[in-house]
Amino acid sequence: GEKHSEIFPKSIYCRIFSGTLKKGDEIHLMNSLETIKVMHTFIYDGPHQFACDEIPAGKMGSIMTDKDVLLGELYFL
Repeated sequence: GEKHSEIFPKSIYCRIFSGTLKKGDEIHLMNSLETIKVMHTFIYDGPHQFACDEIPAGKMGSIMTDKDVLLGELYFL
């Protein structure tokens, strides 16, 4: 059967400082030394969240992945 994480993706909140984060990108986690794949991207406009193809620099957003990520984890492309 399918794992729980494949059915219910995990949401990670982020702020992009430079560059652009896109659906399909791989992110390298600095603390756990893992790599995760971005399944979906969302951008925030005030209290509202909208699905999008990418999150540009300076924006707050969230991504969905199938792996657990620790709170406060630092990550880079």
